Amino acid sequence: MFNIDVQNSSGDIYNIINNIYLSPSKESDDYIKKEIQEKLKIQNRIDYLEVIKNNFPENDIFPRDKIIKEIMAFFENNNQLVIYGKPGSGKTTTIYILSLNFKNTVYVSLKNKTTKSLLQYLINKIRMYNKFELLTINNEDEGLKILESELKSISDFIFFIDDCEYSDNFINNLIELHKFNNKFLYSSRNKNYQQIEKYKIPLLEENEIKRFLDFYKVKFTDLLLIKIINISEGNPLYLYYFAKFQIEPLPKNIELYQENLWAKIDSELQSILIFIANSFNPIKIDILLKAFNITQNKKLNLLQFIQKIDKISSFINNINDGYYEIFHSYFREFIINHLISSGIIDYYKKILGEIFIEEKLYIDATYLLIDKYPEKIINYTYPILNYLEKIGELDLGIKILKKKIEISKNNIDLGFAYHHLSHFYKMNGIREDAYNHIDKALLFLKDDNSKESTDLILASNAMKVTYLMEDGRINEGNLILDEIISKVGNKEDYYSAIIYINLSKIYLDTNQYKKSVDYSSKAYRIFDKLDCYKEIKISLVNLISGLNQIDELDLAKDYADKLIDLIKDKNEFMIEASLLNSLTSIYRRKKEYNKAKEFCQKAIQLANKKGFKDKIVLNLLNLGNIYRDEQNFGKAEEIYQEGIILAKEQNYIKELTRGYRLLSKIYNYQKEYNKSIEFADKAIYEGNKNNFYLDTGYAYREKAESFYLINEIDNSIINYQKASNCFEKTDNIYLSINCLFKSINILNKMDRYGESNIILDKVIELIISKDDLYEDIINFVKQYKNIDIIYHKFILLIRRYLDSDCKLNIITIFIHILDFSKNNISTVGKKLLLEINDLLLLNLEKHYLSSVFFAIFIEQSNNLLSIEDIEEYIKKIQKIKKGIYYRITSSYQAILTFKLNNNISIQIITFIDEIISFKLSFELMILLLFKADIIFDKIKDLKEKNCNIYVFQYNDELKEFIPENNFSSDAPVIFTNKKEWGLSEYAIINSKYEEYSNLNNNPENKANLWFIMNVFYKIYNHFTHSQIKENKEVRKIILSEIAFLFNLTSIENPLDKKEYEIDINKLIELFN
Repeated sequence: MFNIDVQNSSGDIYNIINNIYLSPSKESDDYIKKEIQEKLKIQNRIDYLEVIKNNFPENDIFPRDKIIKEIMAFFENNNQLVIYGKPGSGKTTTIYILSLNFKNTVYVSLKNKTTKSLLQYLINKIRMYNKFELLTINNEDEGLKILESELKSISDFIFFIDDCEYSDNFINNLIELHKFNNKFLYSSRNKNYQQIEKYKIPLLEENEIKRFLDFYKVKFTDLLLIKIINISEGNPLYLYYFAKFQIEPLPKNIELYQENLWAKIDSELQSILIFIANSFNPIKIDILLKAFNITQNKKLNLLQFIQKIDKISSFINNINDGYYEIFHSYFREFIINHLISSGIIDYYKKILGEIFIEEKLYIDATYLLIDKYPEKIINYTYPILNYLEKIGELDLGIKILKKKIEISKNNIDLGFAYHHLSHFYKMNGIREDAYNHIDKALLFLKDDNSKESTDLILASNAMKVTYLMEDGRINEGNLILDEIISKVGNKEDYYSAIIYINLSKIYLDTNQYKKSVDYSSKAYRIFDKLDCYKEIKISLVNLISGLNQIDELDLAKDYADKLIDLIKDKNEFMIEASLLNSLTSIYRRKKEYNKAKEFCQKAIQLANKKGFKDKIVLNLLNLGNIYRDEQNFGKAEEIYQEGIILAKEQNYIKELTRGYRLLSKIYNYQKEYNKSIEFADKAIYEGNKNNFYLDTGYAYREKAESFYLINEIDNSIINYQKASNCFEKTDNIYLSINCLFKSINILNKMDRYGESNIILDKVIELIISKDDLYEDIINFVKQYKNIDIIYHKFILLIRRYLDSDCKLNIITIFIHILDFSKNNISTVGKKLLLEINDLLLLNLEKHYLSSVFFAIFIEQSNNLLSIEDIEEYIKKIQKIKKGIYYRITSSYQAILTFKLNNNISIQIITFIDEIISFKLSFELMILLLFKADIIFDKIKDLKEKNCNIYVFQYNDELKEFIPENNFSSDAPVIFTNKKEWGLSEYAIINSKYEEYSNLNNNPENKANLWFIMNVFYKIYNHFTHSQIKENKEVRKIILSEIAFLFNLTSIENPLDKKEYEIDINKLIELFN
């Protein structure tokens, strides 16, 4: 899903990248953010080569001309080299001397640095040179790609990477990068690096040792020189110690020399060196002063303390004006090992760690206290994880969380810790531990009843869903998603919006685009209200991607165009890449292929510039699709092949699978069916092995089509069914059904109806299981060749619908059933109508829309139902609702009298020999009995208790008073105006009403809606003694509620603003 680095939220809830945590101390979190920023500023400002130069004055460096000449000669024809040697052999000194021979130099040591922070430093040194905005990177892989891309922009630089033994694997990865016109020199104690030349820094020979001592003006006798040669073995660090600090008798090796030196340093100065050695980062002088005064029980001021510092200047480096580190890594190792063997290291760590806490340097404190004193940092360990993830210190993050688990005593603390431990294991590539620990998190959180645990359960479940989806366990993931959604509901707080944005990404990744759009638009609106700049961007990117997939192309394009302009030159690579992909797809769908190619090529250029080869592959395949759509199959094949080669080189299995199945499609288009099957099989092999069900499904479909075209029918049907199974696993029911439907068509053409009916049964079951697919069932039901089977399938469908919780208005299905009934009136038509009506009658009180479907079924029945049938239904309704009376007068008037819940009496008068009027009167009674709230909920003060409504047909006698041209197909009913309140209402029905209102012949007509709407308006007027046309708001609400009953929600509906339109003005303001 996109990484959301949230820094502020409601209450104490924060977000580490994709994951929620609770911070017990908001103040500590604020200081941690400040601390992180300060460290990043310091890190990017430091020129480590200048630090070396400051500690190796030019007149204090012993020249080793032979080594320098040999290395310089090597670099004339090569661009990278490893130099290696024992501790103190002079590797760093060699780097310094070499640096004097180059104009553009960058130096960095891996000592006390993560690989991520080192990469970030190198990248930003290049960007500072180019005067570009500085970058932060998410992980080592991304950093390597970006560094390779940045190296293209410079030439004639040399990069010195020191202390490589701290991460040999990383150095091997760095060695593999293309260096272009730049050079890299790696310095290490080891030589086990692959595919690179190595140069051993030799120890000093006898004549060099003598020159070394002369250089440093050391007086010596011949006997002393012999001793020095034998004991030092030519180690420059030993000789450096001897030159600076002469000790008699000579220590036998460099380790003993360091012990002797240490013993000669007084305890006060030792304490300063101890604190410097124990600090993970360079330590500031005022922190040192405070630590010194505490341990030595002194009250030195800064000036006095600087005088102390000067006495040990040979053992320390002054970095960046007031930050100190031990001058040589080997001497620092000696100090740490000495403290460990003496058993006093924890004492110094505790003192320095507590000072760091006091100074609100929580990250530095964590390094010191996590092993022995975790309780001292427990209140702010979670915010620290944010920083550790940024710098790539995942192992330390895991250690912190394990300590948290050790000392936690309640379920919620354990749940929080396991939640984050799962995330850190996932980031570290340890999938099994990640999966196990998210389950442990949920286990502990479910045993806690606090609000915080309830919130985190949702976040942990969202994390688990991503794991399940990655493993192809779609159905399991969807079950948990449903649970998350039911718990979040429609809340509009910051926390819920974070869940929404994660849901939108999950649904994007699982091709459930409508749901993705729903959640990303909802998240956007919440973040917009809360002025959450970062989150607004991410939710908008997800929204654009989703809108594109549901064919809201113009809206998606509008948002994408605006956002891509806003982020121009703002170093928003991931967002820009996503937008370019979206714009490519949008223009491709709009068939504007030149524009699509333009944006796709920009996406390739951007990915190439950043060194993201996976994105290059993705966009090459996208570009191939554009050429395929243009029918330029040769060019498409060429580009697909290029993408496949790169995917193989980089082991991008998902894109390799996609590339194979796209090639299969191209060969199918070009009628090379055997080659199409060959590449479909390649895609299927990779897809099945890695649970890539969507691409595997497409590959099976290509294979099925090729088999069909070479007349291997049974193989074709088998592969269509396999494709259907794959699509079903990804919840792509449309695609699944489509493949089954192709099988049915093939079987029907061969008169194999028994087999096709079995597949058709599965299709219908799939459709019934999905609320949003009910509308598609008619086309499938009609594929059955047997009328009795169709009859039973319709009954099954309606029964399932009425028994389910489905809220979908399926009026169009009822209209199709009516159409079938009318066309088969001589066989099962009327029987079907009567049986479905009976099902609706049984559910009038249970299902919200049963009364509506029943009423419309009556109104639309034409010659399927007679007067006698309607009278039978009146009797059945009388058994369901009390207070309904029906009688026929001597003048053939049919009178329906009934009471509503508020003791209002309604009487509808029609004529028994006017079947259209009789059906409309019965329909009106049903809707008033069950939907009268549409009117009376809007009335506070009833002016009447009774209402008479006359419904009769237009005839020759009325022509004298009402010209026939007053009727139209849109308004086939005329309502009379009355002179005073309390009089009856009259509805006059055009003789062509049935023709105008027939939804089978004209599905878009609104004749019946016109009738019901106007009767409801008249009733409102009658009981309020007012004109509804003067109350536009009430009129619109009543209309929208009636229109919903007819599934016509767009008619003058005040709520009919486009569902996914959002206001991006806030985003523009935030950018500008």
